[in-house]
Amino acid sequence: MEFKIGEQPRWAGTEECEDVPASFMTDLLSETVVEQLITRGYAVVKVTAPVQSLYGDFLESFEKFMEQREAEKTSYAMVQFEKDKHSPNQYHGYSLVGNLKEQYMLRLGGAGTSLTAPASFVEEASRLYVEMDQLCRKYEAEVVRSLGGPKQVLDQLLDPVGAYPPRYDIGDSIVTTDYLIPGYISSSLLDCFHYRGEADKDNVRFTSNHASHTDSGLLTCVVVTDSPALEIYDAKLGYWIALERVIHRHLYAGGDRYPSSHRQYATIFWGDSVAALNQPTLRPTLHRVAGQRGQERYSVVFKQRARCSAAPRYQEDYILAQIQLDVQQESEAASGWCVVA
Repeated sequence: MEFKIGEQPRWAGTEECEDVPASFMTDLLSETVVEQLITRGYAVVKVTAPVQSLYGDFLESFEKFMEQREAEKTSYAMVQFEKDKHSPNQYHGYSLVGNLKEQYMLRLGGAGTSLTAPASFVEEASRLYVEMDQLCRKYEAEVVRSLGGPKQVLDQLLDPVGAYPPRYDIGDSIVTTDYLIPGYISSSLLDCFHYRGEADKDNVRFTSNHASHTDSGLLTCVVVTDSPALEIYDAKLGYWIALERVIHRHLYAGGDRYPSSHRQYATIFWGDSVAALNQPTLRPTLHRVAGQRGQERYSVVFKQRARCSAAPRYQEDYILAQIQLDVQQESEAASGWCVVA
């Protein structure tokens, strides 16, 4: 890959995926998650049965929400914190990206916050957020320990969390939790996508905004989707792998042909904030959505981001960072909160 000044981020990552041997998944799963994350930049991890059930319930409700009229969905868009500030990025709720995809971005809030979401899925989404966050924290801590790094690097980087399992205060369209400090709004988010498929109807392999990129957070977690399209660059092998398709084929070849059996796995991979861990062997992982070929697709992505007060990126992050700092300074409980429950 050769970078040319002035080219946009799509300059790289259009190579075809390599064919992997039938033994690839067996070999991959024989490696520890820590080994995969350090050498490959990603890992395929098991999803517990309760979390699979929670994911299935949420996904069903999310799909029904996406069937509603546009006006009903856009009523849940929260574009910016202050009306007199103009930000191109929203921080919570529904958005539409041309004819490419629909998106629902869900953050979590501590007691006293008022982030609204559809009553049909706000509870399931909040619980799923916490479980995926805990999964990410577990493996991040193991990687840091394995590389001899200090645990406090995670304390300084991630949203401070408290009780686990947490309590939830469930309202009509608002859920708050003692997983976070009262008044605190998370930097991390559950990013839920509905790829409409129309943008790929001309049989274009890569669609704008889906080509090769790295995420902005520390670790991303994606439950393997029903319509496989996630491809990932394997740093150990040095080439692209159609990972979700490989997982689907592995299960089918092994006789596991239950329609949702692939949901027993999730892919986790590093984002740009991994640089804050000060470990040269860890690099953000290139990935892409490709080969949809006009097929409708739903994807639930947990993006564990560095707290905005530590690493703001977007305009609204600076406003959120001030909210987080104010809450932490005012809360007597803040000093006792940690990142690894």
